[in-house]
Amino acid sequence: MQSIDLDSVRRLAAKAAFAAIEADQQGDHVAAASSYDEAANNLTLVLESEAADGGVDRRTLEGKVTEYRDRAEVLRNKSLASTLPSPPKDEEEHQTAGGGGGAG
Repeated sequence: MQSIDLDSVRRLAAKAAFAAIEADQQGDHVAAASSYDEAANNLTLVLESEAADGGVDRRTLEGKVTEYRDRAEVLRNKSLASTLPSPPKDEEEHQTAGGGGGAG
């Protein structure tokens, strides 16, 4: 089994988390979701590689993984919703909305 450099993985997780937050604040939902996923995946690697002591740090990291995955899902849904077309309005709505005009 190949050993991983946990310090590097931690740094990658932090870098991805900061990138996610920056993209999120700028409204770039696709980039933010991707970065949140990357951060969560790297944190998961750290959690799986370290001994499960059930301590506060572990629970905090597990909470961050959940938080980042949830936010990524919200952003993916927002991104999808913004690309979907709206259905056309009924003819009846068009006639009553602009309707009134008398002959003069």
